Parts: sequence; C-alpha cells; structure tokens
Amino acid sequence: FSRKEAARAAYHANNFVTEFAADEARFAAFASAPGSNRRKVFAQARQAFKTLPREEYPTLVELADDLTADDQDGLFQFGIDLLLRGLEALAKRG
Repeated sequence: FSRKEAARAAYHANNFVTEFAADEARFAAFASAPGSNRRKVFAQARQAFKTLPREEYPTLVELADDLTADDQDGLFQFGIDLLLRGLEALAKRG
C-alpha cells in the first residue's frame, strides 16, 4: 500500500471497530431497560422495518428479518472479512 492508502485503510478499520463497539453499547442500554431484553428490542426493530411503506422502502421491508438477526459476532466477522477482501483487492491493483 502507499502511505496514503495505508492511512485511509487504518482510518476506516478504526471507524468500523469503534462504531461497532458503540452500537453494541447503545443496544445493551436499550436491552437492559426495565421490561426489555435483547429479544424484545430485536422484535421491535423488526416490526418497525416490516411496517414501513413497502413502495417507499422495499429493501428494508424485504430484509427486515436479516437486518434484525441477533448475531453480532457473525455481523462483526462479516465486516472484518469485507474489509480484508477490499484491502486485498487494493493491494493486488497496485
């Protein structure tokens, strides 16, 4: 990688990891509220996506179940894999 590419890659990798951690912290706060839990929060989010106007938000409605799956480890791993594949493609280019 060039110095510029390395700096930009580090910037985006850092943002991915820190924002993922921040999302987990926000979610934990919602799920730990009185009368709530992980399952309820995901169910509420799923319902919110599914009740959007399909003609305006067809992708969100269609992907509601996948967008609200409780698989944070899998989601994080997918993001890391995506980042690594992109870096590999960039390295092969030049």
